[in-house]
Amino acid sequence: MNALVTVSRKAFNLLRRDGETGDTPRSKFNFSRDVGDGLSSNVIVAVALWVARNFPEAPVAVEDADGQIIKGHPLSQLFTNPNPWYGGGAMRSAVALDYTVQGNAYLEIGRGERTGVPMELYYQPALQIEPKGTSDELITHYVQNTATGPRTIAREDMVHFRNGLDPRDQKRGLAPLQSLLREVFTDDEAAAATAAIVRNMGIPRMRSGTPSGKRSRTIFGACSAATTAETHWCSRRR
Repeated sequence: MNALVTVSRKAFNLLRRDGETGDTPRSKFNFSRDVGDGLSSNVIVAVALWVARNFPEAPVAVEDADGQIIKGHPLSQLFTNPNPWYGGGAMRSAVALDYTVQGNAYLEIGRGERTGVPMELYYQPALQIEPKGTSDELITHYVQNTATGPRTIAREDMVHFRNGLDPRDQKRGLAPLQSLLREVFTDDEAAAATAAIVRNMGIPRMRSGTPSGKRSRTIFGACSAATTAETHWCSRRR
């Protein structure tokens, strides 16, 4: 019983670690650190990919003040063929994915060397981009954190799609999934625990420590003999 109480206390303390900044109420555990970008969690990807698949189906169009479509406008052509490396559908799908998960999406503008006219658009992952500002200007420039180091992008060379405004940082949009991180973490942990049990032939892996030279108690019909702090299980019943 004492062992079970100790295990329970340790499990509870994992959710309330001292010295950590939590991102959900009544918990000091940083769930966003373990969930990461969310692209490995099925509960996030299943919904986000539905949005990413369907968003590019809408045709890109530019309207005038009267709501009439301007055919052949350079902006609609740029969103249809943004650059030599991928098409407009792939780019808009990536934008929709970031906007749905992160609340922010970014497109960098490639300009003509002589004219300065926008000639290309490039998707930049939201997790790499950090808006920068001052006390006088909300956003002065953007910093992209890459594997080779930080890279500065001018404000006028970035198209920033924001999901409203995040009250905690108005330079960014509000991430819709931020409040669901605890639930996503719980689902991921439950799936990992279930997979571990199935991989182990349906038998939960258990380990108990006993004083040196003493036998541990029988747990679930198994017995153990310990000569060290770590228990070595045996197949015979006690």
